[in-house]
This record gives sequence, C-alpha cells and structure tokens, in this order.
Amino acid sequence: MTVLTLVNKKELLPCPFCGSNDIKILTKFDPYVTCGNCLSFGPSPIETDLEHSKTMTEIISLWNTRHGK
Repeated sequence: MTVLTLVNKKELLPCPFCGSNDIKILTKFDPYVTCGNCLSFGPSPIETDLEHSKTMTEIISLWNTRHGK
C-alpha cells in the first residue's frame, strides 16, 4: 500500500466527522482518502463502473464535498 502525502494539504479539507487534519490518500488499489484520527474514509475505493478509475482530482473533490454545501 502506498500512502501519498500532499505538499499542499490545503487541497484536502479536514475530516468531516472529527475535524482532524491527519488526512492521507491511500493507493492500494483505487485511491481513497482516510483520516488517521477516526479512521473514516471515502470516497469508497470500490468502483461500481469497472471501466472508470477515479482520478486524484476526483478523489480530492469527492472528499471535500460536504452534504448541503
């Protein structure tokens, strides 16, 4: 498993559940964001459309999307 740390962490918003800034992008299969504090993660690394792999930009955008925002 590869853990990506972003030079510019301002791209990722804090965890929506605990507010932690200990956020990492994991890339074991498809990339996904995880919180090192409460262990929440998203978007789901399981892709339903097998022909479409999420890009890093999509992963960051989905993590940063908050319900009602």
